[in-house]
Amino acid sequence: MPCPPELTALLNTHLSGFGTGPDGRLFVGERNTGELPKLTIVRAWQRARTDVFTEEVAATLLARSPYDLRHAAVSTWLNGGVPATTVAGWGWPLRRGAAHDLRQVPGRETLRSGDGWRPALGHPNA
Repeated sequence: MPCPPELTALLNTHLSGFGTGPDGRLFVGERNTGELPKLTIVRAWQRARTDVFTEEVAATLLARSPYDLRHAAVSTWLNGGVPATTVAGWGWPLRRGAAHDLRQVPGRETLRSGDGWRPALGHPNA
């Protein structure tokens, strides 16, 4: 599964500074080493949406929850020209009528002209 270089660098920095929990989790609770409390995740997600989205976009359903990123990733890859069979090879089941995964995402029109996922993620020369 593709990972933008910037995200890879951030994850490596986090791992160097904090390591993982005993069970291999990337992020652990402050008072425990188990699963992060759902409320902690929800609060962080809401704060991130407010910080990065314009008011107009934040008022929409786009990325309302972290789970929504699954669909955004698949849509970006498919709209960026990655073959559905490749996306399926990354662990996404193919469905009858892939239109379910081709949801409207901002900038979708420009993704069609790209060659794969790198341009869709802002890496036209990568």
